Amino acid sequence: MMMAAQVEIVDNGEIIDSLSPHTSGDYSSTILLREENHEYDVVKNCFLSGMGRHAAETTVVSVHKTSAQRITSKAKLAASNVFAEAMKRKNGGDANVRYGWYSGSKEEIERIVSYGFSNSEVEKDDRSHGVGVHFLHNTCSLAA
Repeated sequence: MMMAAQVEIVDNGEIIDSLSPHTSGDYSSTILLREENHEYDVVKNCFLSGMGRHAAETTVVSVHKTSAQRITSKAKLAASNVFAEAMKRKNGGDANVRYGWYSGSKEEIERIVSYGFSNSEVEKDDRSHGVGVHFLHNTCSLAA
């Protein structure tokens, strides 16, 4: 099961890869979470804890989450929930659902939010760590 959220941060006063809400474009399918929202706190605290010694100089400006308003999004969420429930039954109550960080450019994240992950854009070069999607453990946001 995958949950997606985007985090916009300010590091030493400079905005990095701004993910501000757009009036046009693919971010219309995201929801800006307010600071008093529990999900905002979970993502912010997880992100900052993974920043290690740099957490004190990092400010989270905004957190967005994907919206399940579109029929395809609702279907994907339902399928993911069915799969998680099946894994939970199979594994004696543990669905083995984990959180992780994925790092990408603003444009890449916009495509993922709209269309999901795809291997069609994977470039094969000598820096590649293999084909596929690579997530980092939820405590390693700095490495992302």
